[in-house]
Amino acid sequence: MESHFRDIGVRDYTDEDLENCANYVLAVAKTDKLSEKEKTDYLAKMGIMESPQEVLNRYGMDSQAELRRQEELKRQKEEEERRIAEEKRLAEQRAAEERKNALQNLDIIKVDGYALDETELSDAQKTDLNEAANILNKYTDVNVLLTGHTCKIGYKNINQRKGMKRAEAVKEYLMSKGVSENRITIDSKGETDPLVPNTSKENFKQNRRVEIQINN
Repeated sequence: MESHFRDIGVRDYTDEDLENCANYVLAVAKTDKLSEKEKTDYLAKMGIMESPQEVLNRYGMDSQAELRRQEELKRQKEEEERRIAEEKRLAEQRAAEERKNALQNLDIIKVDGYALDETELSDAQKTDLNEAANILNKYTDVNVLLTGHTCKIGYKNINQRKGMKRAEAVKEYLMSKGVSENRITIDSKGETDPLVPNTSKENFKQNRRVEIQINN
């Protein structure tokens, strides 16, 4: 019906104006508050030479088609919003699962295999710590506790200091890889918390270690 108004010379009106005119014409044709003659007269003044019923027959169907079109657009929009929401939910679920797995891996990383009096890191130990640094740099809200340990060989007070030096060396390496100092706490348990019984050289190596624990 908007095209009708354009055809009869109403060219300075916006599309919204024309749509309002068309809705007005349909409202006139539908109302039961006017006689058929009054409706016909109103329509004629607007350049509509058809009867009210003819207007309804022709343009009422267009109105229904437009309504169906709008309903379909609404349905498509809602479907797209549901799709986006589901994709977001799945992405968040995957991210949460990845975080969970990463933090589980972080919690089991152990820096071990130290020689008897060694406190500095070997290349192999640094390789293990690279994985820890990558995890910590990805999840910057995670803080860690580094605890140094020794075997039972030597004096307890010396082993306590040795465990702390091992924890300090790990801290310094993580910091060199971009982990903030304020996210790292260090401690030493010396020889007091062996991982395995101190009964063999291999066990001694396992007990000489630094453990990484989440400390949030």
